[in-house]
Amino acid sequence: MHQKLLQNKSYHRMLVKRRSSTVEPVLGTLINHHNLKRLNSRGMVQANKHILMAALCYNLKKYLKFTRKNPQIIALKMSFKKEMLGSLKHRLNRLQHLRYKLS
Repeated sequence: MHQKLLQNKSYHRMLVKRRSSTVEPVLGTLINHHNLKRLNSRGMVQANKHILMAALCYNLKKYLKFTRKNPQIIALKMSFKKEMLGSLKHRLNRLQHLRYKLS
């Protein structure tokens, strides 16, 4: 692999670009924000659990950013807009009626 990377510069650049856009931001976030600079656990099994929990937290945070908003809130907004339109139509009808009476 080392010889392959040294021979083909464009292939090497493509691999570095892909890795820097997919893997390294995740590792940086886990190390800096999820306390993975040091593991305070004994044994490979406990260390594996620690890393899996940090990865789970990272994925949950990303998932929560992309969930849909509550449909009930959207329905309330739509009904509020309909009520506003209804009240505006009622006011226009009253103004037209008053204008008709005055003329």
